[in-house]
Amino acid sequence: DGWLYGNQGVFTKSLIGKPGTADEKRTPLHSGVWRYHPVRHEFEIFAEGGSNQWGLDFNEAGHLFMTHCRSFWGGGGTTHVIRNGHFWNQANAGYAPFISNAAPDFAPDLKNFMPASARYDSGEGGAGKAGTTAIYGGHSHVGTMIYLGDNWPQIYRDHLFTHNLHGHQMNQQENVRQGSGYETLHAGYDLMFSPDPQYIPVDLQTGPDGAVYVIDWCDLQHCHNPAEENWDRSNGRIYRISWTQTYHPVKVDLGAKNDVELAALQTHRNDWYSRAARQLLQERAAKKKIDEQAIAALARLAKTSPSYAHVLRAMWTLHVIGELDESLIAVALHHSDDRVRAWAIQLATERTPTISAKTLISLAVNDPSPTVRLALASALPALSPETCWNVGTALASHAEDAADRFLPKMIWCGLACVITEDFARGMAIAEMTPMPSLANSIRWYAATHAQGREVLVSHIATDSEPTAALELRILAFGLKDEAHASMPKDWQQASSRFTGSLSGLTNQLAALFGDQEIIAKTRSVLADDKRPLAERQSAFNLLKRIGDKESIPLYAKLLDVAEFRSLVIPLLSGSNDPETAAALIARFPKFSNPNRIAAINTLTSRPALALKLLDEVETGKLDKKFLGSFQVRQMRNLQDAELNKRLDKNWGKVTESSVEMKLTIARLQKAYQEAPLWAYDAGAGKKTFQQICANCHTLNGEGAKVGPDLTGSAKNGSAYFLENIVDPNAVVGEQYQLTVITKRDGSLISGIAIQETPTAVTVRTVPEAVVVAKTDIQSRQLRRESMMPAGILEALPERNAIELLKFLTGN
Repeated sequence: DGWLYGNQGVFTKSLIGKPGTADEKRTPLHSGVWRYHPVRHEFEIFAEGGSNQWGLDFNEAGHLFMTHCRSFWGGGGTTHVIRNGHFWNQANAGYAPFISNAAPDFAPDLKNFMPASARYDSGEGGAGKAGTTAIYGGHSHVGTMIYLGDNWPQIYRDHLFTHNLHGHQMNQQENVRQGSGYETLHAGYDLMFSPDPQYIPVDLQTGPDGAVYVIDWCDLQHCHNPAEENWDRSNGRIYRISWTQTYHPVKVDLGAKNDVELAALQTHRNDWYSRAARQLLQERAAKKKIDEQAIAALARLAKTSPSYAHVLRAMWTLHVIGELDESLIAVALHHSDDRVRAWAIQLATERTPTISAKTLISLAVNDPSPTVRLALASALPALSPETCWNVGTALASHAEDAADRFLPKMIWCGLACVITEDFARGMAIAEMTPMPSLANSIRWYAATHAQGREVLVSHIATDSEPTAALELRILAFGLKDEAHASMPKDWQQASSRFTGSLSGLTNQLAALFGDQEIIAKTRSVLADDKRPLAERQSAFNLLKRIGDKESIPLYAKLLDVAEFRSLVIPLLSGSNDPETAAALIARFPKFSNPNRIAAINTLTSRPALALKLLDEVETGKLDKKFLGSFQVRQMRNLQDAELNKRLDKNWGKVTESSVEMKLTIARLQKAYQEAPLWAYDAGAGKKTFQQICANCHTLNGEGAKVGPDLTGSAKNGSAYFLENIVDPNAVVGEQYQLTVITKRDGSLISGIAIQETPTAVTVRTVPEAVVVAKTDIQSRQLRRESMMPAGILEALPERNAIELLKFLTGN
């Protein structure tokens, strides 16, 4: 279609404003498929999402597919890429604001990102057999080719082939039409396997001879190894895979052909010729008018060819040379093949639509093909707001599409562009559509906006009881990451409808909306030790969520209640009373290790508490060993002159030398390599991990999720762990950079920002996740440093460090 397509893991996109000007607003895109027009010099995002996608290709119908690392969130390792779709990504984060990365049990369709087309795991028995990773390869797929050549046997035509990096093989897949899109299935067997451990294929392409050409990186290293000296960049290999019985070498120079000859190549069985000829014609059309005979031949092919594939090739070629007029689009819209009709819609809505709103609405209502309806849904963001509403409403009425894997979500992606301008109109669609995914997405998105909540709550007040109950639950789910919200005007009328189990939900929402009577009752429930524990815990969770300041004295009294102790310690950072510090320090010797860490974190969150802590350290009542460099750094971040003076006295100036760190890494690496590892206890290393690492890291499902999950990292070796532990600030992933928030009440919160809404930010600290209302924030800094402190290994006896490394590298 005249664009250059590419894919990338992380890049920046422009949201509004002219690129390169001061009014341009930009945001990072975690992953996606982009395209660039080489004549108009336009760049745009074609679809968002994916993970480590290293290959793109089009099938015979011109539909785009990408291969990638298989994803827990999206499915298998291949995705049918749909224009303007918002697909899964590996982090399950960073989506557009109208995409929900989670869903409650009562509305599982609220996890509304688009899935992969492959549902099977190519690493574990992809052929439908009880296979193993060794047989079927691993999770990583590199390079994509849909075979449309003329050398291989017919059975392979339009099949997708991709390199399985860790499996040293070429996987074969079949994209089968299902509903509006495709399901990607294993084709029954994989085409090629190489026993050479250095075989690392990274791309594959069909040539003019119909054979397939493969690039081999040729290295023992696969991926994720930052030690460049270990990579072999001195060689590489190229292979040709051909079918002997029909293979004939060819020598071509399409540049020497005239326009008519290039147009004729659109019917060549080897799609290499039609693509190359199309590109040449596009390049020529940018400089001069294409021969009228060539244009006429392409128009005849588009109108009369019995092959839908040839019709599409002719349409694409006419499109790229600027000769696909409205009359040809009109003919294509009545073609018997729905793939032609769908492409007519896409090509006519690439820029300013050249197809009337009336025609689009008629197609949305009457065309029997879900493929055509998918093309219409994909085009919604390109349409005028009123046309988008009308076409989207028509698409939303098709009950036969309710269970389609793609259509309800694509309709939502389109309507989301206009719904914030008229939530009432959006809720009307939610009322009428037979698609639960679409209806619930509209309700959820309304719940996340103040104006939308007004409309949603008005529906809760008047809709039928079952619908209102569902809407109430969705309202609560939409506000799950909020600490405060304004009370909708119809809230009292709406909430009065519910009794029984739903009354608890209305109380939670009322507290969130600032109902002081409900909040006071909730405090009294928590304070009453004669109440059932479950009721008190529910009250505590609600007060904690809304950040109720008046409950802080009550929290201090709960330090001696085992069920609440670990929960209230972090919340005491809201106190500016030195007696709070005294209460924590007095109980410190009896605290468990996690509670000690939480207590130190609380005591270093405010100057008044930190000064009391230093009093205890200076008198020897609290061992200095409990304060690590992270806590010292947190106290310095309070920027209190008296604190800094006393820290200088007790700890000295905190400096970090990259030279010293390199020497430490070399020393510990040498000690580890020379140690008789059989004499060191990996079990003891596990205990060390649990004591100093598990507060932030998960390994094999155990531990916290503050820092990166270490499961599967053992294969990286001891050097990997040493470099990251000794110098944690050398490379800090964006999602793990330290956020320092100073609240208006003077308290400090340091951690990782894991969730943000227009009104609140959720920060993962060492002990827990804290929701902070933006109205409570005085200042906020993003530090390009890790939460993980330096010096962890240096503080351990060498034997403990070696045992920890043995445990980590053995997992």
